[in-house]
Amino acid sequence: MRIVIVLLSFVLNNTLYAQTSIPADFELIRLSNGEIRLNDTINEHLIDLVSVSVHDSIITKKKQHHRLFLVGWAIHAFGGYNWRAIDLKKQKIVGTVERSSRSNEEQFSEHDVNFDVYFNTQKYLQTAFRGYDRSAEIKRQDIRRGKHLKNYTIAPYKRDSATLDKFLYRIHAELTPPDAFRQQLNLLFYPVYHNQSLATHPNIEDPKPSIGFYGLYCTDCNHSCSPELHPYEWIWWLKTTDSLSADKQWFAGLFHESSNRFPDWSTSPKIGTIAIPFSFDITKSAIIDLQPLCVGELIENGAFSFVPLGEYSFTLNFSEKQINIPFGKQGYNITLRNATPLQSNGLQCWIETLGYNPKNKTINGYIHLSIATRSLFTFNAKMSEQ
Repeated sequence: MRIVIVLLSFVLNNTLYAQTSIPADFELIRLSNGEIRLNDTINEHLIDLVSVSVHDSIITKKKQHHRLFLVGWAIHAFGGYNWRAIDLKKQKIVGTVERSSRSNEEQFSEHDVNFDVYFNTQKYLQTAFRGYDRSAEIKRQDIRRGKHLKNYTIAPYKRDSATLDKFLYRIHAELTPPDAFRQQLNLLFYPVYHNQSLATHPNIEDPKPSIGFYGLYCTDCNHSCSPELHPYEWIWWLKTTDSLSADKQWFAGLFHESSNRFPDWSTSPKIGTIAIPFSFDITKSAIIDLQPLCVGELIENGAFSFVPLGEYSFTLNFSEKQINIPFGKQGYNITLRNATPLQSNGLQCWIETLGYNPKNKTINGYIHLSIATRSLFTFNAKMSEQ
């Protein structure tokens, strides 16, 4: 009788945490990096599990323009040369890089780090369709003419579902990162100068990685009103080059656009939040290594706005910390390690548990970071088991 009661107690305890709220794509986290690297669609699904936002996620001004004294205003007011919002709420996109570019030297107030991404999932293909539909409505031609002229009677402006070419429906993602951090970013985060590439940078090592972006979805009517995410204020990806490993190594960055072109679309201080997924085998010890990379000035008491009421959050002022999350009678311990302790409450972390998956015996959830920075904050988060 006692054995039956003990077994029943175990079943009830663990059934309690076998939540139906765990997205099916969490099972993809258990794949090896080699399996993920060979399938861009799987990689995009994984990257899409990440949730992001910023405090100024809703804009009120539909247009922004160059700020070259009165010239920028004049060509905006009289020539329609500007950026025009497609959505008033900032958007997330997750795709695979077809092309990347960056300027070695500042051009006016611009020193851009750019990506052109296409999409393997219908969710973000639909986002691209809306952008190209808007371009087709405007029908603006680039003043440079020649190869820059658009034919609005064919794809991507006219769609035939039977012959759809996803590579035509690219979205351009663009940012001017803070000037003072360009060298650090190039070394510690992602390529900013031409001496680095996506293929050679140690955080990526892939010429065409899958990447997530978050920012203002607009058309660039300084040219032919093509769809852009400009500026992107969050960027994140999963490094997949360690093919045999099941460890998951994420890189992410929050940015304030540092050119003078978007004062109403990207404000400072920049307050943002990110949730990165984890799936740990309950028979093993879980470790999350957090490594701040390029860190701008953090704003004291600025990060609490994204922390849910009543949630236990903590700063990164430690080298190692144990977090016990609900599971069975004893709970489940996650070891947090931080190579660069930060003495500021302008960054807050907390753990969200989604529950237990009995199918693969994993505990699943998110580690959340809420960040308040004057300019930028980039970091690496590595999930591993022992």
